[in-house]
Amino acid sequence: SAVEQTADAILITDRNGLVEYVNPAFEKMTGFSAAEVLGKKPSILKSDKTNPQIFSRLWATILSGKPFHALFVNRKKSGELYYEDKTISPLKDAQGEITHFVSAGRDTTERKKAEEQERLLLAAIESAAMEWKLTFDAVESAIIVTDSDGNIRRLNQTAKNLTELSYGDIVERNIRDFAQAEPWHTIAQLIIRTRESRQPALRQIRDASTGRSWDLNIAAFNHPGQGREMMIITARDVTQIAELQESLRKSETMSAMGTLVAGVAHEVRNPLFSISATLDAFEARFGLRAEYQEHIRILRQELERLNALMGELLDYGKPASLNLTDNAIAPIVEAAVGACETLASKAGVNIVRQIAPSLPQLRCDRRRLVEVFRNLLENAIQHSGRGGRISVEARTLQEDQEVWIECSVKDSGPGFRAEDLPHVFEPFFSRRRGGTGLGLAIVDRIVEQHGGKIVAQNRAEGGAEVSIRLRANGSS
Repeated sequence: SAVEQTADAILITDRNGLVEYVNPAFEKMTGFSAAEVLGKKPSILKSDKTNPQIFSRLWATILSGKPFHALFVNRKKSGELYYEDKTISPLKDAQGEITHFVSAGRDTTERKKAEEQERLLLAAIESAAMEWKLTFDAVESAIIVTDSDGNIRRLNQTAKNLTELSYGDIVERNIRDFAQAEPWHTIAQLIIRTRESRQPALRQIRDASTGRSWDLNIAAFNHPGQGREMMIITARDVTQIAELQESLRKSETMSAMGTLVAGVAHEVRNPLFSISATLDAFEARFGLRAEYQEHIRILRQELERLNALMGELLDYGKPASLNLTDNAIAPIVEAAVGACETLASKAGVNIVRQIAPSLPQLRCDRRRLVEVFRNLLENAIQHSGRGGRISVEARTLQEDQEVWIECSVKDSGPGFRAEDLPHVFEPFFSRRRGGTGLGLAIVDRIVEQHGGKIVAQNRAEGGAEVSIRLRANGSS
């Protein structure tokens, strides 16, 4: 009675596998009546979708006297396939001999379909999540999602790279924990402003310590699932764009200024020539008279200063015209040092070379680069006291996957004033008495024409340092 009432399909076969009994649940599940299966083997239910290895394990197990459990893919009388979760157990007589086999199974097709749909759905969710993560991490801008207090909830790979921490060490920490450096410092301020004003915040910043520039964008939104306010922050590194914009602005300014000063210099040269000729005539006539000699000396000295200034103005106003050839840096430095040896000797200053061996060549205008190093050395000599030491160094370095040659001129003078550092390469800026303020401006322009970089700074041990970086041959 229990077997007749159970929801599980029950099938009993003799030792030879011929069906002796099926219950109503079996008839309902398979569509076969008891009369259609009695005396036959259960193979009428078999389909080619069940793994053949299951049957070899089945017989090995039940013939050893143990029950066997597996999932079978069977075929109904209608031809429809169904999944049956089935256990087959051996029955034994009083002597322990196997006489029959009892199969109890349940149709799990709907559950299997649900599991398959769940698996497919889960796979689709995982695939979408992976695609989203790959897309999120592929964005070049740093993207950070925080709550309204600045606690980090999510961030992409670019944002993670701004720290030296792992993803797990960053998430749930507050933006303020990183606020000692940019762009985190400004982001922390903008989060407060956005929260209070309820308006998006935009700002471009420049990190003076690293030279990097950032476009920051912060906006608030409501979390759709939790109903709370969140912040989404994007930080785009615009250093190259900012440098190009600054270079363009500087080029336009310098071009206009170069045209102006060249015109002024040209117009002033004629009056200077007239003054010089008049002074020559005056000296020829009255030069031997003692009361005029000091006046003639001062006038001659000032004329020389004006002529030197006009020469520098004309040089600064020249249009860019480079004669590019392949050159080693060492002979260029040697030529500049040689040109400055007399001045260095008079000033009691020692020049030391530290040129790394086997440096790659440069594509440059040799004459103009000699002028660069000569200007830097003369400037260093003028600012170094007697007994001072000037070091000229050259080495290679790797930056942004490019090979550069870095040359530095270091002196033992007082160094730059901190407030002067942003202006040392500007035309006509000079703290030296009698200086024109064009020497470093000309150096900056020549280096820029070569696609290089120039930086002025103070040395920790004292003195000034001007470094030039030029691309080595083979670097684009």
